Amino acid sequence: QLQRMLWVPVVIGGLAFGMNWALVPSILCDGPFFGTRAFASNYNVITLSSVFGDFLLSTALSGRLYDYERRKQNNGTECYGKVCFRQTFNIVSGVAFFTCFVSLALYLRSRRKYKEL
Repeated sequence: QLQRMLWVPVVIGGLAFGMNWALVPSILCDGPFFGTRAFASNYNVITLSSVFGDFLLSTALSGRLYDYERRKQNNGTECYGKVCFRQTFNIVSGVAFFTCFVSLALYLRSRRKYKEL
């Protein structure tokens, strides 16, 4: 039953990720912050930040913390229980909340600029 419902959050996550990339060109062309002058450079930096962030959070962080927890459990080849990814979840959640805070700050800053226009 639970496995059949897994597609719902996967679809929601995929749509959110896709919508994010659909909005990136519009955000980069926004005059008060970036403008069209360095659009290509800014777009490439955002694209590379996604790649580096994915590598750091999913490969380097998750893999190392999983291996650490696995070694703590009788030096086995597998890790069992919620403890295997708890620390990774907490760190990634912290990063997500930080980005939400930065996005909110950017929104509030841009709202004042648009009122001036």
